[in-house]
Amino acid sequence: MAILLGIAISDTEYYVNPKSTIRTAEQLAEAKDIDVMLAYDEYSNLPFLKEFREHVKRNLYYLKVTGFGLGKARNSLAVEAWRRKYDCLVLSDSHMKFYGDIDKSLSELCKEYASVPVQTDQKEIARDVGIYLYFYSFNWGHYFDADEIPMTANPLTAWSFRALDDLISAQGMFTPVLYWGYELFDPSVSLARLGRWLKVRKDVIVGHWYREQGELGKQFDVRNNQPIHKEPFALVSIIKRDLPYYAGIKHAAATYALKHYKPILGNITSYGFRKLPAVDPMYTLVQPPEVINAIKRFNSVAKYTILDVYNEFQKRVNSGRIKISPPTYLFL
Repeated sequence: MAILLGIAISDTEYYVNPKSTIRTAEQLAEAKDIDVMLAYDEYSNLPFLKEFREHVKRNLYYLKVTGFGLGKARNSLAVEAWRRKYDCLVLSDSHMKFYGDIDKSLSELCKEYASVPVQTDQKEIARDVGIYLYFYSFNWGHYFDADEIPMTANPLTAWSFRALDDLISAQGMFTPVLYWGYELFDPSVSLARLGRWLKVRKDVIVGHWYREQGELGKQFDVRNNQPIHKEPFALVSIIKRDLPYYAGIKHAAATYALKHYKPILGNITSYGFRKLPAVDPMYTLVQPPEVINAIKRFNSVAKYTILDVYNEFQKRVNSGRIKISPPTYLFL
């Protein structure tokens, strides 16, 4: 099985402990059967790239995207894996810890159509199988137990060629969400709307190692000093005085809402759409043509609406098939 481990390199050390990324690179020295591809934007931390170059023994490839945006990087990784016809793409953060044999763990994940492992935090205490969004608020909640899940922002996900092909055939790209915050929720929800949920592989465990909350303020956030002239939200972010990185999050939320909520809630001035507090209407107006085209294309072929997905999700929560963090009512 040809497996590509695709890693989007963080553009800053704000959330990421550099030692964690170095540890990830060192662990990849043990891998024998996987290729590695690093996607980075114009403002990525290049010393991190050097760490991977020194340790990865198999084929190591690079992708550079214009401007900045984690969604851009992950979309590029998925499209390239699909173009090269890898049997499986494992999308991963750059700051992970792999438990046990890496080749075996990734091979197990790749036996599924699309899957996620169990993840731990850096203290190796808390475990969950992913994150979901509440329907209206877009607040995050955690899955504690499930066999299948309809959405996730899990830092490591596996996508078979068939899953990539289904998504890319439906919309021309892996995800039209170009920035951070919703770039993994979107493809997983999109699969659910096409009729397939992600399998949870409880026999595979990974660690997601980032900075402690108390450490965040100690770091200088370079993301808020990035030039934004190449980004579609440049003018809106200036008018609203939104810092670049957080403007990217708002743009991502708007893309996600246009794709999944507009078909059921109507246009941006409708009452239903105003019930989405995380969505700034101004950012819905500055979506690139390729994003709008992808959204229209996907919604023309999707079998289910996002409301259908949440209704089924709620049924499984109510029956105990999926265990989540309180509150257990998803339509908040």
